[in-house]
Formats: sequence, C-alpha cells, structure tokens
Amino acid sequence: MGEIDDGQFEQGQREAEAKNEATMDDPFEDEDEAEAFKPEATEAVEAEATEAITKVEAEVATDPPELSEGIEIRPNEGIERGPKDDDIFKEGEEEHVFTVNINRKEKKKIEDMPVFGAKTENSNGLQSKQHAPSSKLAMGNLFVLSLPLKSMDVEIISKENIKPASPTPLHLRMYNLSALDQIVPHMYVPGVLFYLSKNKDTTPINFFPTISNHLKQTLSETLTRYYPFAGKVNDDLSYIDCNDEGVYYVEAKVSYGLKEFLSQPDVQLIQLLTPNNPRPLESMSGNYVILVQVNIFDCGGIAIGTCASHKTADGATFSAFMNAWSRLAACGSLEVVHNPSFIAPSLFPPNSSVLCKWPFKASGRNESVTRRFVFHGIALAALRAQVTSISHVQYPTSAEAVAALIWGCAIEAISKVTNEGPKKTSILAVPVNLRTRMRPVLPKSSIGNLIWTAFAQHKPDAKLEFPCIVDHLKKAFAKVDYDFIESIKGNEGYAKVSECLKEYAELLHNIDEDNCLVLTSLCKVGIGEVDFGWGKPSWYYFCNPGFKSFVFLMDTRSGDGIEALVSLSGQAMIIFERDPKLLVFASVDPSPL
Repeated sequence: MGEIDDGQFEQGQREAEAKNEATMDDPFEDEDEAEAFKPEATEAVEAEATEAITKVEAEVATDPPELSEGIEIRPNEGIERGPKDDDIFKEGEEEHVFTVNINRKEKKKIEDMPVFGAKTENSNGLQSKQHAPSSKLAMGNLFVLSLPLKSMDVEIISKENIKPASPTPLHLRMYNLSALDQIVPHMYVPGVLFYLSKNKDTTPINFFPTISNHLKQTLSETLTRYYPFAGKVNDDLSYIDCNDEGVYYVEAKVSYGLKEFLSQPDVQLIQLLTPNNPRPLESMSGNYVILVQVNIFDCGGIAIGTCASHKTADGATFSAFMNAWSRLAACGSLEVVHNPSFIAPSLFPPNSSVLCKWPFKASGRNESVTRRFVFHGIALAALRAQVTSISHVQYPTSAEAVAALIWGCAIEAISKVTNEGPKKTSILAVPVNLRTRMRPVLPKSSIGNLIWTAFAQHKPDAKLEFPCIVDHLKKAFAKVDYDFIESIKGNEGYAKVSECLKEYAELLHNIDEDNCLVLTSLCKVGIGEVDFGWGKPSWYYFCNPGFKSFVFLMDTRSGDGIEALVSLSGQAMIIFERDPKLLVFASVDPSPL
C-alpha cells in the first residue's frame, strides 16, 4: 500500500466516471419493486390488514391518549425541566421522585421511560449519561416514580488527526464544491454503526489497540483516494482546501455491554458514541469534513461513531466512503476499493455569488422526541396494498408507502395538538438522489451532494387518505426528472437553481415549522454493508441533525423491512405513536437484535 502518484489519481478519476453501471437503487424510484407488486397477490393481506386496523382502533378508542399538562419534579428544586418524555436531571444525583399527569394506559411506557443527565466531559475525558428504569409506580392518573440511576460512562482514551498515507498532489489541493453543495445548509449528521463481539476468549482491552491501529492505518490509506475528506472548507464555502490536516479520530472505552445496550437502545445515549467537534460548529469554514469515534464496549463489541458534514457529502457519499474504508480494513488491498468520482463540480459548477440557500435549515438543537418504528416485509406488503382503493395511483415502493403513512399520521397528530384540525397546508421535504435519474446514470461512488429536495404538499381541502398522500408523493418525485436535472446543470443552470429556491422560500414562508416534515431515506445506499472484517453491522443509527419534525428511513438488518426514526414535538409524539393506522403495520422501539 505505497504512495499514489499524480497519474494514478487521474486514472482513478477516469475509471470511476466510466463505471456507470455501479449504481445504487433509488428507494423512491424502484421500477423492479413496483413491477413485482401485483394487486391480486395481496388481496388476502389487504383484508387481514383492514381487520387488524379495526381491532387496533377499537382498543385505542377505549382509552384514548391524553396530552400531559407537563411534568412536576420534586423534591430536587435544582433539576431543570426537560422535554415531556425525556426529563433531564443534573449529573450526580442518585434518586429522583417526580409526578406525571398521564392516563392509566400509559403506565407501561412510564415504567420503561429512560431518564438522562446532561452529556459532560471532565478533565479525564469521561463522558456520562444516566439511564435506568423506574422502580416504584402508584396507580391512578397520578404516578409517582422513584428512579435509581445507573450510568453508562464513555471514557475518551485518545484524540488525534489521521492524515492521508500519501501527500495530496499539488494540482489537487483545491477541490471545488458543486453548486448543489453550496446551497446545502451547514450541519453535521451524527451516526453510529454497531458490531457485536465474536471473540469471547480475549479481553477487550488487550486487542482494542490492535484493532484501532489497523483502523487508523486503513483510514489513512483510504484518505489517499478520498483526499477532500482530510481537508478543510475554505472561508467563502466555495472549495475544500485539501491540506491533508486529516480526519479527527477519537478512541473511547464504554462501561457497558453492547448486547445489553442493543436490547433496548436509547437514542440519547447513542449521542455519547459520536465524536464531539473540538471546533466551533457555528461555521463550516475551517472545520473538519468528517470526524470518527471508535468505541470499545466491556464485552468487546465495537461502535464506530461518525459525524459528517452535509456541506460536502450526502448519504450516498458517506456510504461510499465507509464502504471503501471497511473493504480496505477487511481485505488489506486498495485494489478492492472503488475509486471515487469527483464529477459533481463539473456537472453543477460552483457559483461565486451564491445568494440563495435551501429555505429551511436545522437549528442544531434537538428539542423533539424521537421514536423508532420498524416495518417488516409482510407489513410493507399489506401497507402497499392499501393503494388499491384508488386505481389511477401507481403502486408505491416500500419507501414511498412508509413515507406516506408517516406523513399522514404526523399531519393528524400535529393538528390535534394545535386543536385546529388539518386546516393548514403541510409540507413533506424529501431529498432525492440524482445519480440514478441522470442519463447516463452516475456511479454510486460519485462524491458530493448529488441530491435535490422534492416538496410534496397536502392542502387543507384534500382528503387525508393514504392513497391520496401516496399520490402527492409520487407527483413531487416525478418533477425531479431528466429534463429538470438538465435544466440545473452547467453554468447556466444556476439561474434555474435560484429560481427554484426562491419559489420554495415563498411556499414555506407561511408554513409553521411543525407542518414542515423533512424526510431522508438511507434505504438501499449500502450502509448496512459496511464490514470491517467483523461482519455487517448488527444495527446502525443516525441522529436527527436538529430539525423539529424529521424522519430517517433505513433498511432493517434482514433487508426486507424499513426502520423509521421519527422526531416530533413531545405532545405530537404522544398521539402519533398510538395511531392505529401506524401500529397495525409497525413495531415501536423493538430491539434491533
């Protein structure tokens, strides 16, 4: 694994751009999946699903959800009041008692409810959050809980920058961002890949240095191909200075068992496993492109936490990078690593006078409640069968069906919280992969934000029925076609980009933040294939980057289902997670094992 000269860099570029057949599937444009779905094969499933919905509706109707008036915490007056479902206590307190006004049917949820302290890091590099189930619960509508807290500590062992194994050639030191990169809001997207230990005979602390050193070495080699990831974004956000400063890399020990953690994962604790950026997050200028934290659990399980800048990479780019790194780690040869394609800036040239941005952005503050909903294969088939009631609507892909169901249930939940009914326009914003919609299609190793956001609208006078919502989605996706992509390409395309962004800004101007749901799908981009030699991940998770209403769609480990991570306000989530139309198809917060 020696140095790579200038000629090899250029040859790699040409090879990558020529391999157009190496593309990922688009979860919102899967013709094979749509063609294989036949209505006559799903009649029995549809009838069964309809019966199940009726039963769940009857059960929920006997004990409808009540919106909590808030949580009263006593007797610790210094405790800060947190969100409705995840009340945040100060670190170091051993027991807390509080009351919550909630109906009897929610007793089980309260018993299982985690309680967390603030994420902290002391001088010894020790991070911790508190986590424990309740131990006492009174009957009636007023519950009293006593919470002995158990901590999961994450101890930072080391921090360093991993530089490319070979210096980046001088003529490649400036990597231009594309126009599509420039308009993306500044945000980092944290995520974690979990790998259960297969070695039960070796003490984790003994083999961790060997594993981490191998990861660092292969990351360094991978950065010779993905050299922009070792650089910094310049001040005017028009290019990456490929100065080989490196990827921020952290090693950490976790005082917990991974299998125990994954038996009922907590989304708040997952954030401890992602790297803290040592530089200010207010600006992307001069900041890291990607950060990595390798966590070793007491049992020997490993979690690879990452934090990637959306300014330089979309989900497909992140997947390509992680798969390249893992293949090299597993096989030990650069020959197995696909050369990345840096064609995006030539297709969508950067503009020095970027005046328009996407009209929505992540606040960086996650004030929402997040729940996991898993749709298995047979449930997806039943869900897609619901579209038969409107003949002109083409059968949806699995991702379209899940997106439509979640959007419809979210509209109802939010309207009940505001007591307005569905009287306002609701927007679903979905980034669409352009690689598969271009002609010729681009390789899956094409780097950058090769996405365009489709906006679907549900207006107050429209029917809030599943087939209608599917139709809204399909019409929005259909607008991002070959002709549209051609209109935003080249130097002349930026005028069209600006025109569209101004139109979207006008559309969203009178839309409440609650009524704009952002949905991102990582289905079929290959995250679940990232194998460092320990097997495919047992589970992976991506955190909400800071949107109030947000959805992540991911493949289940089996490959035939979809896991949805849904973030809504606490009040809306109480209603959303009990919606019978949702519960008949999805399992709520199941163990990923």
